[in-house]
Amino acid sequence: ILEVASAGFTVAAGGGQVQILSLEGLGGEPLMAGAVLAENGFSAGDVLPALDAGAAEAITQAASAYAPKEQYWIRRLVELELLPAPYAAAPSVDRSGFRSTRIPTPPAFLQTLRALDLDAAEGLTAAVLMYLARIHNRVEFDIGYRSAATSPPVTSERIFSPSPPLRFACQGTESLAGFVELFRAARDHAEGRLTYALDLVGRTPRLREASGPFTPPVVIEWAEADARPPPVAADLVVRIPADGGDLVLFSASASLSEHDFGRVHEQLSTVLLGLASDGHQPVGEIDTLPSSERAQLLEEWNSPAIEHEVAPSLVAAFEAQVPATPDGVALTALDQHLPYRQLNSRANRVAHA
Repeated sequence: ILEVASAGFTVAAGGGQVQILSLEGLGGEPLMAGAVLAENGFSAGDVLPALDAGAAEAITQAASAYAPKEQYWIRRLVELELLPAPYAAAPSVDRSGFRSTRIPTPPAFLQTLRALDLDAAEGLTAAVLMYLARIHNRVEFDIGYRSAATSPPVTSERIFSPSPPLRFACQGTESLAGFVELFRAARDHAEGRLTYALDLVGRTPRLREASGPFTPPVVIEWAEADARPPPVAADLVVRIPADGGDLVLFSASASLSEHDFGRVHEQLSTVLLGLASDGHQPVGEIDTLPSSERAQLLEEWNSPAIEHEVAPSLVAAFEAQVPATPDGVALTALDQHLPYRQLNSRANRVAHA
């Protein structure tokens, strides 16, 4: 790098030098070339990093595999119906920091899955989808989905989408087994389309006009249940292990407050316990409220024990106010003001006339 300025930068090349005056982001948004370089810690005298041969080959092979599916992904991205994270006011721009929590899978829930002859990971995924559909009152939506089949090479997760959208649709009457079947169909369809290059938005006029957003705020990730941060930019990530072990929830720190993140934890736990006791209940009847939240709604916020002093009548209330503030203004009409004492006297004369 020979020179860095806010408007651009200059680099040495084999036969001289090249001046870079403009850049675009993967979504086609204009970037200040020099500012981008400076924000990434580069200055004059540094050498821009080059991909090693192995990484370059992995990216080339991934691009060759994903390119034939681009027309499908253009249509899908235009039609997105993204599901927001529960209790997130709006998708967060800052998804750099995550908080995490574990939800132990109840043994009774795993027993219910075995009784219904359902796979553990698929059953947990179906339970999460039931929770999302119930809490948002939605029967059709898109979430991000990440598995070994859809994940791009580790060296290219900033070039290809690490969590392409999965469209899920139900009737609103299905039970746990029905949600498993619907998820299988949606997953098989998505995995057959792999993923897409993130610059697809920037180089497709139809997508640039649609303006997005195109990144799912909620992602289901099939992976080992460890605490490593997810390699995706999302407001809420639910990590589901293949063996039916603990669920791991991740939330972008700027997206959900600690209180609301705790609510999601408690509500998902309640759904798992409810399905453990009755795996045949339809999604519209599952209970999402933990006992503490139910008590707050029905008892603390709806307590019948509060007594309010109520005057027998408006006349009685007025007569009680007269001795309390006899000279206070009781009535105003245009530029005339009557104090309580005088208004009471006139009212009594009329009453006894």
